[in-house]
Amino acid sequence: MKDLCNFFYAKRINFSLILVSMAIFFTACDLDGSANYTPTVIMAKKAYVSGGDTLDISYNGSGLILDTTYVGDTINFSFFLEAYSNNLTVMRIEQSADSVSRIYWHQKSDLDKYITSQSYYKKGLFYMNGGITNFYILFKYIPTKATKTAKLSVTAVSDAKFTDSFGAGNSFTYSIIVPVKDTVSVD
Repeated sequence: MKDLCNFFYAKRINFSLILVSMAIFFTACDLDGSANYTPTVIMAKKAYVSGGDTLDISYNGSGLILDTTYVGDTINFSFFLEAYSNNLTVMRIEQSADSVSRIYWHQKSDLDKYITSQSYYKKGLFYMNGGITNFYILFKYIPTKATKTAKLSVTAVSDAKFTDSFGAGNSFTYSIIVPVKDTVSVD
C-alpha cells in the first residue's frame, strides 16, 4: 500500500510541474497576435560586373569588403529585405559619397508601386507603402573615382516595437566597402 501511495504522490508532483510549466509558458506568450522581429537585409545573389565576373566578398576584421573594381564598372547588386511578421516602413540605400559613385535604379516604374511619393531616389530614401513584409531590390552601382574606402549601405526599418529588447531593434543595416581602382590600361 505504501508503494501505491508513493506512486500517486510522484504522479501528482509531475502533474503539478506540468501545470506550472504550462502556466509560465502561456503567460510569457504575446497572445494578441503581434510579434516583433528585427528586420534583416541579405545580398540576394553575388554582385557582378555587367558583362563580366561575379564579385566575392571577404571580411577583413573591420567589415565586409567587395572584390576590387575599377572606375566605370557597372556593378549589379540585388538585396532582399525581410521584416518577418512586421511591415517594412523605410528602405535606405546609401553611398559614402556621391562624388565617388552613382546609383541607377532598375525599373523605377515598378519600384514606384511599392513606395510612397515622399521617397527620395537621389538620397536613396524610400518610404514603403503599408503591408509590405519583404522586398527585393535591384540597382546598379557605378564607381566614378578611385577610392579604397567607398561604402555602400542598405538599411531596412520595420514597424516592430520593442521593450526590454536586449539589443534588438526595428532596423538592420548591411554595409560593404567597395574598393575602386583607376581604369585598367591596355598596352
